[in-house]
Amino acid sequence: GIVVIDIVRREIKDTYLIGTNGDFTNILDVAKDNQFIYAATEKGIFKGSVTGNLVNFADWINITDIAPGQPFAWMKNKKFDNLETYNTKLYANYSSGQYAKDTIMCYDGISWIKFKNSESYTRDIKASSNHLIIVEDYTMDVFKSDMSLRWHIWDLGLGSKSFRSALFDQSETLWIADNTLGLVRMLNNNVYAYEKIYPAGPEKSNVFKMS
Repeated sequence: GIVVIDIVRREIKDTYLIGTNGDFTNILDVAKDNQFIYAATEKGIFKGSVTGNLVNFADWINITDIAPGQPFAWMKNKKFDNLETYNTKLYANYSSGQYAKDTIMCYDGISWIKFKNSESYTRDIKASSNHLIIVEDYTMDVFKSDMSLRWHIWDLGLGSKSFRSALFDQSETLWIADNTLGLVRMLNNNVYAYEKIYPAGPEKSNVFKMS
């Protein structure tokens, strides 16, 4: 389900069980715009109006429940694991479970279009500082607000990599979370210049002796 937390009062405000008849459903990601909350599940993508009674499972609609013969009917009951809202659209990753078989779809509130096929596995979709960032294992695409490509990142010059997420900070610096390199920062908005950020000390946790 989905748990709503009041961070001011430090308490659980609501719990939404959106499965059939209010059953427990594995929620893989959540996104929100001014009108709806979207939930990615192993059986498609559900949306509920922010002004509706979201505690009632019947107020949640499966927007991937597409009739046979209609465009993108293959999306019905499929697993989606990454969601993001950006420029009034919803971006959703179909998780195939196979290398280079993920597909990012785009929803405008009425219909779907295919946005991008993956080159490996899609790890994250992030809206940050007026950019949309698509993160895969070995490549990363950063789109500007007009959806033109600003950067295609693939070589950090720091050795083996395995991207997991990325975002811009308040100074418009791009930060990358990498499963191999740790935390990486782009230097001076130069797509070819990066540095690893790590504390002083042993590189690995299994160090047992010093001399």
